[in-house]
Amino acid sequence: MEPLQSQKEEIDAILNKIYSTWNSYLFKYKFCFSKLNSGDDLKTNYFGDLMGYFTDTLEIVFDSTPPKARNYTEMFTFNISFLQAIYVQQDFLEELLFIFKMGVSKGELKKDINYYVNRDFDQVCIPSRKTKELL
Repeated sequence: MEPLQSQKEEIDAILNKIYSTWNSYLFKYKFCFSKLNSGDDLKTNYFGDLMGYFTDTLEIVFDSTPPKARNYTEMFTFNISFLQAIYVQQDFLEELLFIFKMGVSKGELKKDINYYVNRDFDQVCIPSRKTKELL
């Protein structure tokens, strides 16, 4: 089995466990729900939407294939979509860490070189996030 396929299957299994636990216990029982960082948004289908978007972007990250370099526009569009899917997934992970009170701060996440490099690149590419040091 290819390493990427194995990683995707592992992530899918973890997401299924989270979703199953959410539906079977956390959302169902008031005591369990009270242990979460919950607001009014969690009382709606917010969590289901979050998990759905996470799964959708997972397909983009793992299953999309770059187009043959026939033209610049196709490659540019693919690369931007791919990077955006990674950024969105990082945002989803931050949200899950918050909901489940994991006690992991953005500062701790930035210690992970993959997280930091992706976010640093994101800041350079989005003009509204440029800092004085980057100008």
